[in-house]
Amino acid sequence: MKFHFIEFFKLSLIIGITCSCGVFSSNENGTSASSSSILKPTNLSIMATKKPRVVKVSWTGSTGALSYRIIQIVSGVETTLQSALNSTNSEIEFNLLDVALKNPQIFVEACDQTACVRSTQSLSAQSLLNSLVGYIKASNSATGANFGSVALSGDGKTMAIGAAFENSNATGINGDQSNTSASNSGAVYVFTKSGVTWTQEAYIKASNTDSGDTFGTAVRLSQDGNTLAVTAPSEDSNASGVNGDGSNNLMSGSGAAYIFIRANSVWSQQAYLKSSNPDIGDGFGSQLSVSADGNTLAVGASGESSNSSGINGNQASNALSSSGAVYIFTRSLGTWTQSTYIKASNPNSLDNFGARLSLSGDGLTLAVGAPKEASNATGINGNQNDNSLANAGAIYIFTYAAAAWSQQAYIKPSVISTGENFGININLSYDGDTLAAGVATEASNATGINGNAADTSAAQSGAVFVFSRSGINWSQQAYIKSSNSEAGDVFGSSTALSADGNTLAVSAPGESSNALGIGGDQTNNLSSQSGAVYIFKRAGSVWTQFSYLKPPVFTGATRNFGFKVALSDDGQSIAVGDNAEGGSATGIGGDPSSQNHASSGCVYLF
Repeated sequence: MKFHFIEFFKLSLIIGITCSCGVFSSNENGTSASSSSILKPTNLSIMATKKPRVVKVSWTGSTGALSYRIIQIVSGVETTLQSALNSTNSEIEFNLLDVALKNPQIFVEACDQTACVRSTQSLSAQSLLNSLVGYIKASNSATGANFGSVALSGDGKTMAIGAAFENSNATGINGDQSNTSASNSGAVYVFTKSGVTWTQEAYIKASNTDSGDTFGTAVRLSQDGNTLAVTAPSEDSNASGVNGDGSNNLMSGSGAAYIFIRANSVWSQQAYLKSSNPDIGDGFGSQLSVSADGNTLAVGASGESSNSSGINGNQASNALSSSGAVYIFTRSLGTWTQSTYIKASNPNSLDNFGARLSLSGDGLTLAVGAPKEASNATGINGNQNDNSLANAGAIYIFTYAAAAWSQQAYIKPSVISTGENFGININLSYDGDTLAAGVATEASNATGINGNAADTSAAQSGAVFVFSRSGINWSQQAYIKSSNSEAGDVFGSSTALSADGNTLAVSAPGESSNALGIGGDQTNNLSSQSGAVYIFKRAGSVWTQFSYLKPPVFTGATRNFGFKVALSDDGQSIAVGDNAEGGSATGIGGDPSSQNHASSGCVYLF
């Protein structure tokens, strides 16, 4: 089960497309120069390299050139991919994710002190970039497994993928995948990258595998990939705390979380976690998040029902059905303990506090979503007590200082409506100062950044709200819509942030263009609900849309591209899960054209 970039990406591929541009000269700012003795670059080619995500442009050097630069032009607008190259250079590598949003043409310019001369020949990177997309399936891919809940380690070298409806009755690590007698028990697959080669490292099951547990619903990795946290929100034991007896099924849907660790490429289960107050239907493990060092874990239980509020209140009451709770666990010298029990400051029945959550990388900030919270507040720290907007949703920020957690902020978007479920998708940057909140059911017809949110004529088009923190004060920084926003796109269904918070990936599983790969044509709706992912970048406090990603191959089958998205810390590796994809292949780099295993699921690597 090996995936080698040299073989899969066919490095011999060279694309050279001649245009009728003629000789073009410009100065360093791209404006025309009156004359130049520089010869234009010739014999341009573009190819993949041995490095992942990297492409290379090469050319024949130009007499008189002191430097070169690579230019991309999209719809008449040009930007520089790479510049200030030494005059002895005749090739340059650049990251494929630096290529523009939509089918750029790439030129080389040779420059002296006063002018630049542009190549006659241009290159199209489109088909090459599409070939650089990896395609990963489970080793025992099967109909209905829903493989696609994906997490990346911070360094981008370890990937964990959950398949919550996988059916084997195996337990532990690398068991027998072939016995399918435990329907929807779930599994997790771990892949690692060495150099440019991806390999499946482990097939992981719970220690107490049982039908219907949905192990693998949520997966998270530490920064180094050596700690893996997995949830099974439908697990049924009546155990409580850490490493209790998981062998019975006396508490249906109470839920569980599992910690696995890796040493010398060997995985083992370190802990089996239950809440301190398990109950039927709590759904402990509805979501989880882990700090970068793997030593702090937050687990949500959106069905938990106590009527306490705040930090470490009374857990015993079940007076507020599905109000929800979050549990903090910490690890010291390999031993896990529950340290904190967190409730909303305004708990109400059915709020589902804990349905989504995110820990900052440093483990000191926690964002918790309550997507069915009903206040009509807007902005930061508004009135929590008016419950006139059913299922509007809210996000709560908690911080850790002086060995204790406390609530720092209560966050709502600037414009909110009934049924938006704000808080259903959230991500924090490493330092916790940037928060991205996807709202897939948002209904404005705006496009782009900071448009008009008041016109709600595009039902479930979706949006992302970005908030930033300065000191202890939070504010809304941006209101983000896709460039081709339409009703039913559910933009914001899954989001991911780079560690510095400056790169944001957003999925829209309902988007319907028939584009393929990177930077295709967004303008049609010829492939219903094929899905898309959008990459946004921030400079200072200004956000712009940078890339538009689609599956690299059209199969004509039902898809859910963007079911989950994950980013490496540097924002340069992107994994996109599609749990509804129906490919019959197994393992890494298979043929996606055969679609006989509906909802087996896959992950694409960009």
